[in-house]
Amino acid sequence: MKWPTLKCPFCQGILRNTDVYPGRPVVCPTCGAKLQPSIGQGRLSALIGLCFTVAICYFLGLSSEWFLIATILLWFPVFVICGFIIARVVPPRFETFDSFTSLGLLDTPSTRGDSHGSGDRPATDSQKNRVP
Repeated sequence: MKWPTLKCPFCQGILRNTDVYPGRPVVCPTCGAKLQPSIGQGRLSALIGLCFTVAICYFLGLSSEWFLIATILLWFPVFVICGFIIARVVPPRFETFDSFTSLGLLDTPSTRGDSHGSGDRPATDSQKNRVP
């Protein structure tokens, strides 16, 4: 089965599959937008995985203690399998990168792509040509 085609929601440019990492923005090569996989789509696939896990444990006829333990232990593998299948049926969506909602909670200059707050920014052409 082939990998899904990742598209920028703003310009419909093609994003590289190898550029997607947790906590880091994916930069669109066409428009330069900083993107991240959709948080809502990830939560939905986690909920679908949990529902499948509960259904599996229910049909196995586990007692209440084993039902809870099996649900906790089986949820992540079922979530990964469901996420793999869902990503091939429904194309992954992207949204604007927000460093607080991604895994990297701090907005550092390396994730923003600029150097705000540091005094060693290079001068722009208009600043170079300005007479004091």
